[in-house]
Amino acid sequence: MLPRIDLVSPWARGFVTWLVCSVTGWLAGLLLAPHAAQASLYLALGFGVACVLAWGRAMLPTVTLAACTVSLLQGANPWSMVLAGAATTCTVLLATELPRCWLRVNIALDTPRDVGLFFVLSSLLAAPLGAGLAAAGGAWLG
Repeated sequence: MLPRIDLVSPWARGFVTWLVCSVTGWLAGLLLAPHAAQASLYLALGFGVACVLAWGRAMLPTVTLAACTVSLLQGANPWSMVLAGAATTCTVLLATELPRCWLRVNIALDTPRDVGLFFVLSSLLAAPLGAGLAAAGGAWLG
């Protein structure tokens, strides 16, 4: 019998967050054209935002690590890897904290209303920042 993984443990939550974001980003990267490599982080970023909302800000380093892992698997140079990690961290922070701070809405993803707010607020607010950082980073790195 296999040992049971306790998802209450922050280490297990962090591993699950890293694994889901890394595998999703890697699989998305396999489906994209080579010039659109940064777009493979968008789906993984959505899972990262959901994990941070559900399990707290302690999952933020694992989302950053997953973005760096995806960049590494795509053969990016070290600066691109650092940029992907920083852009992902900023995007996840904006998507999770903006509804809580400015709108005084605590999104826990446990009711249909919260899931709808997550898609409307977090997704629409985080997408322009992530795309802007990716475009700026791509232009800066050449």
